[in-house]
Amino acid sequence: MKGVIEDDGCLWMERGVSGEMVKQLCPYAPTAKYCGYRCPLFGEPGLEGDRGGYLEICNNRVLYFTELTDGVELQNIKKY
Repeated sequence: MKGVIEDDGCLWMERGVSGEMVKQLCPYAPTAKYCGYRCPLFGEPGLEGDRGGYLEICNNRVLYFTELTDGVELQNIKKY
């Protein structure tokens, strides 16, 4: 599974056999809110080089990715 954290902090995940990237909604928010780094339950992504990465989210769940791109980190690097 592939994942992207956009430069605005929102999480996108590859879904289904088509490989379409879908912006993830929070299942716990009373209104439509996107899953992203502004949530206090959104962990720091762990990038493992060639092996992909992982992300701890709400309720101690961990998502494992074959590819994980942290656009927030990339944006911060470009600023310096």
